[in-house]
Amino acid sequence: MFKYNSDFLVVMNKSKLEKTITKELKGIELLFNQDLRTFSTIRLGGIADCVAKPKSLEEIQALLTLCSDKDIPYYVIAKGSDVILGNTDGVLIDVTRLSRVLNVGGLEPGENAKRKILAMEEGKIVGMEVEAGTHLRKLSRFAQDYGLSGLEFAVGIPGTIGGAAVMNAAVVANSTGDILDYVITVSPDGSVIRLSKEDLRFGYRNSTLQDGYSGYVVYSVGLALKRKDVSEVRRRTDFCLDARKHQPKGNSIGSFWIRRNYKPFKDRKDDHLYIDDIIGMPPLNCRGWSSENGLVYIPDNYYAVSFFIVREGATIWDLAQIAKKVYDAVRDKYDGLRLEIEGKFLGLTNKGRPLGKVFYGVLTDKYPLQEVKEELTIPLKQAA
Repeated sequence: MFKYNSDFLVVMNKSKLEKTITKELKGIELLFNQDLRTFSTIRLGGIADCVAKPKSLEEIQALLTLCSDKDIPYYVIAKGSDVILGNTDGVLIDVTRLSRVLNVGGLEPGENAKRKILAMEEGKIVGMEVEAGTHLRKLSRFAQDYGLSGLEFAVGIPGTIGGAAVMNAAVVANSTGDILDYVITVSPDGSVIRLSKEDLRFGYRNSTLQDGYSGYVVYSVGLALKRKDVSEVRRRTDFCLDARKHQPKGNSIGSFWIRRNYKPFKDRKDDHLYIDDIIGMPPLNCRGWSSENGLVYIPDNYYAVSFFIVREGATIWDLAQIAKKVYDAVRDKYDGLRLEIEGKFLGLTNKGRPLGKVFYGVLTDKYPLQEVKEELTIPLKQAA
């Protein structure tokens, strides 16, 4: 989900890049000059020079070895459920083809493995290894059928287990870090490296895969789940899925702002407000606010006031408008309180600058909004 080798803006012209990658990477599905709007749940995005879709550990190794040898920048993405995409130079590695459960309880998945695991006593810890591109809803239901508890919270998250490991995806008090045992990664030079839970040092929406091990690509994730009655796991999974019904329909990355308690008034020691109260209740009540053209808006729904819904035809410039409007309103009403963005930015602006730096610069008044209009009008044009 993140950009690596971010100091490189142009490594070779697009024609040479395509020839180099096509020659060296036989058998890997490659797409060039690709429109990225369908690669993110918010349906915003620029143009990718190249998208590669590996189907095995060996293909990831080949990709990273080539990028390292040729100084080609690379990015990694899966479902794009918590990411805002700009333009990507180099190679965008899409891991969604890596979607197999490799083993459960040390056994090959199937009816034989299911019988043996269901015969185990309740409370026993059972390991499961899954490829990084496996969708969380599919994985939660798979674990349910085997009577394995721990993934119930993830059933409504529109992402993959690899992205969940990188981001430490969580719902309320349950997080990926709670059930993760290890990850199998590929380092920038193509080496296969196993990282333990302790190596990843999970925090709020964070792990060392975002910084200390940035550049490592997750191939598979090892989980430690608890054997429980199938009906109980199903009940809890259904409950977690039902809780997502409060969320609005439409293109978004979920909550745009970090959902937590903030301290809105500096002079009141014990006064904390949840993000929904700050944005969705008086004196602000941002429900229904939108960008100038109405293509990005806040739902008129208390449970989703931290969401931005994106209509067809919107650009990142439109998103920046409404985000800036909310950010400034909160800062002005609540003693300089600064909201924090939940999602991640990946890629470049139309002027080749890191998208995240420019977007944050707009919020913090480093870059006047009007001055970066052309730069943030992404997509600037349709892919050929």
